[in-house]
Amino acid sequence: MSNNKGFTPTPNCFSHKRSRHSGNFKLMSNNCFFAKNDLMWGFTIIELLIVIAIVGGIIVFALSMGVYFFRGQNLDKGTSEVLQALRRSQFLAFAQKLDSPWGVYFSGSQYTLFKGSSYAGRDTAYDEVFDLPSGITPSGISEEVFAKYTGLPGTTGTITLTSDAGSRTITVNGQGMVEQ
Repeated sequence: MSNNKGFTPTPNCFSHKRSRHSGNFKLMSNNCFFAKNDLMWGFTIIELLIVIAIVGGIIVFALSMGVYFFRGQNLDKGTSEVLQALRRSQFLAFAQKLDSPWGVYFSGSQYTLFKGSSYAGRDTAYDEVFDLPSGITPSGISEEVFAKYTGLPGTTGTITLTSDAGSRTITVNGQGMVEQ
């Protein structure tokens, strides 16, 4: 006797036993590894729904963490760029480039590196306009001008860059230190 899977049953696998309700003989199994549940393959709908819910939860968690990480990276990038612009304008003033003070002006989601003693009286031919990364808003000092020869700042204080991921503060002190 052989089954459809190519297994040959052992002699004790099937036995003839008399059914209680009829006088007929029936072929009954005795714990054969292939005889019980041969036709039950696949998963139940409950098992599939549980797996889908678990995978969906993992995906939602991963996406939310990814978005938060991306926003944090944007904030760090924006802070580095603003620090670089402030230090560059300070260096240009200290190096007396074009015999003029240099400064940085913040307006909305942009900042401008300019040549002149103020943003209003600047030489627009030398303006360099930069965009802050999306979702970042600056507050605090809106205009910082560095004096030629010394590179000292005209005003002291802080510039705070804020986004959904937090905030970063840049400090400009009286000795000309520009730091985070």
